[in-house]
Amino acid sequence: MRSSIEHRQVKYLNNRLAAEYGKLKRLIKPVRGFKSMKTAYHH
Repeated sequence: MRSSIEHRQVKYLNNRLAAEYGKLKRLIKPVRGFKSMKTAYHH
């Protein structure tokens, strides 16, 4: 019984980490694209 509860907690934590990582990637991607556009504009 106890191991199944622990497994569920780990799964929940992994899902939260994945969700946070997805948010970060979405924030970082536009910034990267903007930087490359800016440098392309100046050259």
